[in-house]
Amino acid sequence: MTRDFPAGLESLYEALEFVRHAAIEAGLDPRDAQGLELALEEILVNVCNYAYEPGQEGLMRIRVGAEEGRVVVEVEDWGREFTPPRGGPAAHEATCVDEAPIGGLGVFLAGQMLDELTYRREEQRNIVRMTMRTPSCGAV
Repeated sequence: MTRDFPAGLESLYEALEFVRHAAIEAGLDPRDAQGLELALEEILVNVCNYAYEPGQEGLMRIRVGAEEGRVVVEVEDWGREFTPPRGGPAAHEATCVDEAPIGGLGVFLAGQMLDELTYRREEQRNIVRMTMRTPSCGAV
């Protein structure tokens, strides 16, 4: 299933609801859908706030489907190139929020809720791909 949304925070809850229903239909357990929804919210908020220039209308294209025992969600936008945070968990081991590096923590945390989170830039588009195993895959 594919659907386009305006890249604005006013579209956030409608987009999350679309993905929740499509992911459950594709085989994701409703309890796991909550983790997917939290991760997706972080990605969508980043697109809405940072992908496009202020005042520029933007678009988010969201695809949801099943692939080899996993639910796959792709978020695509035509905004500025995204620079994924580097350093992994070590970059976020500050003892308090004031010491934490600015940027990237939300994307890092989103990745912790998923089985896979990848980013690529292709033909002037940002594409974030998120995957979660469905219950039929069993525990690993």
